[in-house]
Amino acid sequence: MHELLENEARSAGLRRRDVSLQTVNHRRMELWALAVSVVTTIAVIASIAPGRMTGLLADTPSSTVRIALGLLAFVFVAYVCEKEVHLRRLQEVLLDERILTRAFAERAEQLVQLAEGARAVNADLDIDHVFARLLDRALEMMDAPVGSVLVVDSGRRASESTASLRAACVRGGGRAIGEEVSLRHGPVAEAVRNGRAMIAEDEDSTSRLIVPLVHRGDVLGALEVSAAEGRVFGEYEIQVLSVFADYVSVSIANARILSDERTRVAELTKLDEMKSEFLSTVSHELKTPLTSIIGSASVMRRAPLSDAERDEFLESIDRQARRLAEMVDQLLIAGRVEEERPDPHVSTDLVALARLVASDFERGGRRVELDLPSTCFVRCADGPLQQILVNLLDNAFKYGATPVRLEVATRGAMVVCSVLDRGPGVPADSRELIFQRFHRLDATGTKPGMGLGLPIVRQIAESVGGRSWVDVRPGGGAAVRVTLPTAGTSPSTHDAAGTSDRLGNRTAVEAI
Repeated sequence: MHELLENEARSAGLRRRDVSLQTVNHRRMELWALAVSVVTTIAVIASIAPGRMTGLLADTPSSTVRIALGLLAFVFVAYVCEKEVHLRRLQEVLLDERILTRAFAERAEQLVQLAEGARAVNADLDIDHVFARLLDRALEMMDAPVGSVLVVDSGRRASESTASLRAACVRGGGRAIGEEVSLRHGPVAEAVRNGRAMIAEDEDSTSRLIVPLVHRGDVLGALEVSAAEGRVFGEYEIQVLSVFADYVSVSIANARILSDERTRVAELTKLDEMKSEFLSTVSHELKTPLTSIIGSASVMRRAPLSDAERDEFLESIDRQARRLAEMVDQLLIAGRVEEERPDPHVSTDLVALARLVASDFERGGRRVELDLPSTCFVRCADGPLQQILVNLLDNAFKYGATPVRLEVATRGAMVVCSVLDRGPGVPADSRELIFQRFHRLDATGTKPGMGLGLPIVRQIAESVGGRSWVDVRPGGGAAVRVTLPTAGTSPSTHDAAGTSDRLGNRTAVEAI
């Protein structure tokens, strides 16, 4: 380009440093003005001069003189035309150079915007902040009022036919946070499926630009930007937003990796805390019966005892051994509940099992008041259901006070099983904590137990689509409630949660 410009300038009689569109136009005007002047002068001379010439030209025929003057005018005009050709070429080169310069400037500005956008997105790898900055920068570059960032949910792939994208960040009135966008059909699905940006026209004729967010072949989501009213996106916007999406996809992937690592670290930290708490609880709880057993056996070996004393020590050993076996069973049950999946086709008569469990407690000297319908089948196997009843009643006798009451009532598609006691109740800030493993309200450790009873109850209830919670019994005490789906209904955690929430806000008299 520079060499061509220099050659044309030299041919037009201009210096390279003086070349500009103004200089070219000025040079053209000078040449044509000179050409008109010279041709006019030659024409005048040709018309009047031949008859008045003296000397050597006096004997020259006038026609010859006119021909010579005409040739002179032609040569001069040819010279001017040749310069005009070079000036026109020079003008075209200058215009091309100006266009290229502007294009380069726009490209440089675009690269600056992309670099600033990528730098802003990379400033913080918190996933929510990345989404917010990504969308804000995209709307700023496109001068658009509405947009959203759609992402693939964790554990799902965008290539799956049943997968969908979720709106993680929204600006304007296009979508709502958390809105699901199907990948089976529609412009978003088409853009993700083809792996390239596309422009779609909405029902209200709004131009919408959709760019998939892809990193190393994996679709992370999509970026949507809707143009302002009356504006239509074109190829330039597709190119700019596609390049920007390529930049920020790396940031999204890194932010997700960091988020996953943080979640994993939090889980490992929680597991480590649970392990420490488990070891502390187990060592403390197991130590008491073991100490009693060892002490009784040691006394029986060393000292002569009467039959009554020997029977007393044997009774103590038997009692503590049973307590030890019960603790081990609780640990085994807690681990088994996590691994086992409930059979959705199994049903059990809750009323019959409740009467059986209550009679077992009564034989042990712990009377249970019953308020039961004639029959009530729930979607739960008899083994896990028995664990729920035993743990609820044992918890009431251990931490509450008599009388202990077991009530069963049907509420729509759910059965509410409640165990009520007249103890001190459960403080509001501890009503969720008691469902965590190894958490005990008895900080002194004087009451037996490992803090596994109620967590086991919640695990079993949730595994079949129910829920468990604690509220206050009118007149004092605690009411621990569990909802279970009735036989013949599909277990649904959502329905169970809604039922429990409604019941949890009523009094015991209204709910049961």
